[in-house]
Amino acid sequence: MSGSLSVNVHGQPHDPALVLVHGVTDAGTTWPDAVAHWSADWRVHTVSLRGHGESPRFTEEQAGDMVATHVADLVEVLEGIDESPVVVGHSLGGRTAVLAALQRPQLVRALVLEDPALMDTTPHRRREMRLWIDGLKDFGQRKDTEIARQIEAGWSAAEAQAWAASKLQVDLRMMELLDFGPMDRDEVLNGLAVPTLVLAPSDSTIVPSPERVTNPQVRMELLDGVGHCVRRDDPESYFRIVDAFLASLS
Repeated sequence: MSGSLSVNVHGQPHDPALVLVHGVTDAGTTWPDAVAHWSADWRVHTVSLRGHGESPRFTEEQAGDMVATHVADLVEVLEGIDESPVVVGHSLGGRTAVLAALQRPQLVRALVLEDPALMDTTPHRRREMRLWIDGLKDFGQRKDTEIARQIEAGWSAAEAQAWAASKLQVDLRMMELLDFGPMDRDEVLNGLAVPTLVLAPSDSTIVPSPERVTNPQVRMELLDGVGHCVRRDDPESYFRIVDAFLASLS
């Protein structure tokens, strides 16, 4: 544990810090391939956001603004690290990392954003969330089938198993209440003051088109043939691109 959230640390104390922040319904345990890849050279902190994994649930007061609570929790984690880390965020984790970096840029060395959830909560997205919640309620009965489906789609067995296990730890009450709220995705990316890499599918609907990002600190990489989980769908490309970015920070 680290402060309010459950955080596991992998690697050696003298190595530079890397913080991994997952997407909705995942957890700090859902980065097995990334931990294996980076922990030889980085001190990897895997964070479980509130309402996920072994982290605390939301109080009634916190539930009134879940996004702000996620950001405050992440800022607390970053404040507890003795150097400014690189923060890697997927989906909701990417959105949370962006907002933390805008609020406290001195706490973040750089950002890696995997199809970050930089979108408004529209009625269509609320309907999608409703279907998602319904699917989680009986996930335990389908767990083995879902693992097999993801492995068939090309995910590693370790990733598929960790992904499935995390679904059984999600606070369904949080999912019922979760509202991303408004966001101007062009404005937030153009307002970042730290080096930032964005990786997303070429057909992503939640990141801006590259021509709208004028911030020289932000690099966009759009990949064909991948879905929302870029690192699981094409780990070779993901790690090649991210490793080159991390090397450029030295």
